[in-house]
Amino acid sequence: MPSLSKLFGLSATGGGDPQFMIAEYLIANILISHTISSTRGLKWLWRIDNHVSPRTDLEKSGPRAVLEGRLRQSQLDMLWRNEAAHANSMEHFPVFATALILAKMAGVSAADINYVGLTYTLARIAFVGNYILSSSLIGASLRPVFWWTAHVVCLKLIWRAGKAFNVV
Repeated sequence: MPSLSKLFGLSATGGGDPQFMIAEYLIANILISHTISSTRGLKWLWRIDNHVSPRTDLEKSGPRAVLEGRLRQSQLDMLWRNEAAHANSMEHFPVFATALILAKMAGVSAADINYVGLTYTLARIAFVGNYILSSSLIGASLRPVFWWTAHVVCLKLIWRAGKAFNVV
């Protein structure tokens, strides 16, 4: 059984450089940002999903569902946070994709690119989970830590790629 380090592309079997896992990390984060963080599942479960006009589900159906007792206010609040986490995930994905692609083009090592891929993925999972589940100021205060962790590793990788492009 391979070690976690080898599984996530941080080290290679038998020495040398690990394989690039750019596609794996991009696909994982597409799934996180486009599907896992989506409100669709919870809205379907709580029966306020509207395929005709899905972007207005919460504002049109949410308060009515609370008044009718089909949904608790805390559940509606969670859906609002879920929707915000989903939007943030969609907005941030291009930064991540750009960082990985530029780094590969610039010749940054596979281990370094894979490290950023893993760190970003874990930080974004923590960010989305925290955003959806934290209903208190204390819990939500961790959210910027997760967001900045994901953002800074991308910026550092973009910086390294830029420096590598400038080597003559």
